[in-house]
Amino acid sequence: MNEPIKGMSCAKGCWVISGGIGFAGLLLLLVVFGTSWPWSIFLSLLLTGVAGLVLPYLLCRETAAAADTTPASASAAPEPAAPKPAAPSASAAPKPAEAPAPQPAAGTTAPEVRAEAAAAPPAASASAVTVKPSRELPGQTDLAGRKGEWKYTAAATPGAAASEGGGKPATLAAARPGGADDLTRIRGIGPKLEALCNALGIYHFDQIAAWSPAEIDWVDQNLEGFKGRVTRDNWVAQAQTLAAGGTSTAPAQTGNTD
Repeated sequence: MNEPIKGMSCAKGCWVISGGIGFAGLLLLLVVFGTSWPWSIFLSLLLTGVAGLVLPYLLCRETAAAADTTPASASAAPEPAAPKPAAPSASAAPKPAEAPAPQPAAGTTAPEVRAEAAAAPPAASASAVTVKPSRELPGQTDLAGRKGEWKYTAAATPGAAASEGGGKPATLAAARPGGADDLTRIRGIGPKLEALCNALGIYHFDQIAAWSPAEIDWVDQNLEGFKGRVTRDNWVAQAQTLAAGGTSTAPAQTGNTD
């Protein structure tokens, strides 16, 4: 037990033996003495622990004693001092070695070698390497000939210029002190549309009467669920009449539910 057991130290080997003793004790308690499983496991673990503590004390003491008596003189022996090199005299100072001049190839003179080295192009970097296809793709030549002559332009949608280019009409945060006008007097505007107009900041006839074509287009595009009603029902002309104090030429609004 003083030497490692198959690559294990003495202490580890003792614990392996202790495990074997505990397993043998477990079998003995179960088979011979008929002890129950819980007691058999408890007693076998107890036996393993006692053996694991006792065996290293009995079997591994010689190994520890041999390690303690190892002479320390070998590790503490001073290294012999290296002899100091003699200082070279000024007359004996070595000359620095000169790099050998490149030798020209056979049949080539030195000036020709230098000229070829100067004319040689620098090596291309890995990032500058262009991979070309092994064969031409269908339509590649035609596409290369037309490259740069056209560009994709999305089709213009109605009201896009108005909504993007500042076509929004002037709106109010709230109705004027006199109160909001009854926008349902305009043919085509019901309670729902009036509430939607108020939410957009439109409360009075004179606001609608002053709309430009771009502003009409913007409102048409932003009436959620009622797009196009401003143009279809001609709100601006009716609002101009009502703003001037006249009466709307539209029929009675009893049927207006929008």
